[in-house]
Amino acid sequence: MGNLPKRGRLVLIGISWLLQLYLAYTFFQAGYAKLTSAPIMIHIFDLIGFGQWFRYVSGVIELTGMVLVLLPRLSVLGGLWLMATMFVAVLINLFITHTNALSPAELFVIAAAVVGLRYDQLLNVYGWLRSRVGLSINQV
Repeated sequence: MGNLPKRGRLVLIGISWLLQLYLAYTFFQAGYAKLTSAPIMIHIFDLIGFGQWFRYVSGVIELTGMVLVLLPRLSVLGGLWLMATMFVAVLINLFITHTNALSPAELFVIAAAVVGLRYDQLLNVYGWLRSRVGLSINQV
């Protein structure tokens, strides 16, 4: 976003915030339903077959992603966190429960859009890590 005029940057930041708010709302609902033992969530996690402990872990993971995506300096990490979460959800839908994976795939794409729009933050995190631990691209 560094090469865009100020107005263009503001538009992209606004779009990013709309997507971030949508993700936060969606993952709050999903995480809350998992942690409060909504009957549909109990049924879904029975189908998955890993046990109800996995429902609680999933709820905490989703609520953590919700918080991260709303924190201005960490929203790119929240987007990456939610992308990873939805990638696993897509795999579970396709290979374990054999159900439609469209919803988690859509959320994956929205989280990826946030990461793309907040890419400058990812570079800042990389720079911070590099200065703290001497990490370089050649060492990865």
